[in-house]
Amino acid sequence: WKPFFVINMAIGMVVMMAAGAPAEVVLIIGAVVFCLAGIVPLADNDVANSVFGGMANSAVISVALLFPVAKALGNTGVPERAITQALGHPRSVKVGIARLTVTAAVLSAILNNTPTVAMMVPVVVAWASRLGFPMEVLGMPMAFASQMGGSLTLIGSPTNLVAQNSFVALGCSYSFFQLTVPGLVVAVFGVAFSALVAPKLLTPRAHDGGPTDTQMDNLALQFADDEGLFLDMNVYSVGFKVERRGAMDGITLGAIALKRLPGVTAVVAICRDGQRLEPMDEEVLAADDELRLHATAEGVVAVRKVRGLRIDVEMDAILLGARRRKRQVYEVSLTPTTRLTQVNRHDLRRKHYCSILAARSDQGVAREPISKGTYDGVKLFPGDVLLIEAPNSAYGCPVWLRDFSLVRPIAHSSPPRLGTKGDKFRIALALGGMAIAILLYILSSALEVPELSLSNLLAVLVFFLLVSKSLTLEDLYSSIDIRILLVIAGALPLGYAISSTGLASWSASGIVSISQHAGKVGIMFGIHLVTALLSLFVANAAVIAIMAPIAVQIAAEQQMPVNGMICLVTLATSATYGTPIAHQTNLMVNPACGYSWGSYLKFGGLLQFAHMFVNVGVCLLWGLVTGPHTYTCATP
Repeated sequence: WKPFFVINMAIGMVVMMAAGAPAEVVLIIGAVVFCLAGIVPLADNDVANSVFGGMANSAVISVALLFPVAKALGNTGVPERAITQALGHPRSVKVGIARLTVTAAVLSAILNNTPTVAMMVPVVVAWASRLGFPMEVLGMPMAFASQMGGSLTLIGSPTNLVAQNSFVALGCSYSFFQLTVPGLVVAVFGVAFSALVAPKLLTPRAHDGGPTDTQMDNLALQFADDEGLFLDMNVYSVGFKVERRGAMDGITLGAIALKRLPGVTAVVAICRDGQRLEPMDEEVLAADDELRLHATAEGVVAVRKVRGLRIDVEMDAILLGARRRKRQVYEVSLTPTTRLTQVNRHDLRRKHYCSILAARSDQGVAREPISKGTYDGVKLFPGDVLLIEAPNSAYGCPVWLRDFSLVRPIAHSSPPRLGTKGDKFRIALALGGMAIAILLYILSSALEVPELSLSNLLAVLVFFLLVSKSLTLEDLYSSIDIRILLVIAGALPLGYAISSTGLASWSASGIVSISQHAGKVGIMFGIHLVTALLSLFVANAAVIAIMAPIAVQIAAEQQMPVNGMICLVTLATSATYGTPIAHQTNLMVNPACGYSWGSYLKFGGLLQFAHMFVNVGVCLLWGLVTGPHTYTCATP
């Protein structure tokens, strides 16, 4: 009766997850039911396969530790700079998509695909705005490329760690680069497919006919005089310097397209060696040039994130000290009873815990710095509006309540890292520590040193990141996605139930009987199809738990290379392109792109169909090359 009970439970769980029930809740409840039915053992009998044994499983621990490691790597600012440098200034959408997808795939293999997309989305939105590329054409290729890139290494995706645990439990070997070669072929195909097909199938949304860039420039300049007066326009006059040997040094003004950034209303002038030049698109920027812009608070934040440009009052902000990632930008208005009548940057730092980035009167008159690079000495009046940078802890302090009113925090406005000695040390520790951990894990697998497991190495790395302040406890706890951990922990008992009751053998026979008329190739198509369809609606960890024992059983019965089967199932599970709910990265690009289910079916569905042929062909050949006579995982 147990196989029939398990298959009915599995079908019910799949239907519930496909209907939108939280996967972690469904899987944990299912594990408890299996335990009550005597299918999954209690912890005191078999800890590894017990109902809550997944909580202590190395895959769950490794995934939990990868989140803060990826957070620490992101905090260094190196990934953002690498993304900006890799994206560059392409002149066509196809080239832009190619650069974007390659960047997403490579970073996902190193940092894990979910945090990679989280870091890339704001950078890509700003990049696309500057170049005039529609986000609708970029978001889906970026999400899909991150999934493909996540298959290149063991740490690229939580799915890979679950697959390793599931196949190793069945007696298989699963190395750090298990999927690298077939995954690389699939990723190259995905990049080429996205660059060629996405511009044709992902049509940009029709806009509401708002003002064009030229119209906004003319409007801003029409209401500006030499003293910087703006009539009822919520903009500031700010200056940004071109960094020496930076990304903008030697680039034309038109190429960086600052006017396309949200909130930038006009580029007013280029100041060079005391001369004021007209901001012509063909003008080549040089080191120490100052760009005078008119921008809203959001516009100032957006330009500040452009690599190679630095706001001219950056030195005032540097006086606030370290932990820049714990600061953000606020827009505040001075109260009628304010005591802040003249800027003293040292007093401002000590009493108000902030520095001024830009200022204007309540009538729109820009408050310009008296001295170059600082607001020190500038007179302020009640009603003036300031754009300030301050730590999050300063919000709502007594001196703010006295002097500031209408405080508005600007979203995603943490200042960029500047490359101080402390930053360089933390960068070296995070990047070097990650590289050493990976190298030691690869060596431990070859030398059979179980103490150097991936979870142990990552735990040591997280400890050093905390000690060096590359990572805070707040970052550690906030970065861990408990839902993913619960999904993995709940999926492992499901896999044990399927394999221990003989259901894997029964399911394998069913797939073989349906597809055997097409030979071994037909069987692989059948496995891929079932796996990919489940992955569109069910958590990937659950799909791996279901399909791993079935694939291993088929390989043994049909004398098919088991290594090819491992790659086939894992890559098919990671191919979740047809629905927006199939993967976290699909959901993460939706707010910036506004995709519908139809968009995913049109582009993602076509990619999913093409992916099936590529994956089956590559895994079939890879299995024959790496283990033509290895048909079973079980060791003698």
